[in-house]
Amino acid sequence: MTAKNYEAWDVQECDYPSQGTMQEKIAFLLRYAILAPSGPNTQPWKFAVGDGAVSVFADLKRSLPFVDPSNRTLFMSVGCGVANLLAAGDHFGFQPLVSYFPRGQESDLVAEVKFKEMAGQVVSQERDLFLQILKRHTTKDKYADGSL
Repeated sequence: MTAKNYEAWDVQECDYPSQGTMQEKIAFLLRYAILAPSGPNTQPWKFAVGDGAVSVFADLKRSLPFVDPSNRTLFMSVGCGVANLLAAGDHFGFQPLVSYFPRGQESDLVAEVKFKEMAGQVVSQERDLFLQILKRHTTKDKYADGSL
């Protein structure tokens, strides 16, 4: 994947800044978060990196009022971004503490994720999920004939 549209997908585990600052580590985790699926590829999230934490916002400017009038798909997409962030954090040895809608459901702040680095050997609970992040793809093939 070398085209400009695919640059975000050029992320390698070996590039993780294990000796970097907490902010550099979180920025690296966000490279996986932004690869989350979003309907219809609107990528309706914004991230703000703080001291050992990430605030995840719904970017309501990316809403599609005619096809998603209640923003249901938009918020599911943001949730997918949070899920990728958590899987990446777990994989790289962090214990996340997540607060969903910390300002209430009317706020565009969907989640606050605080990361705590775990010392010593870490066994990832989300390894299988993490390994699928870079394998995700979309197909526009015809549906298979027959019942499921």
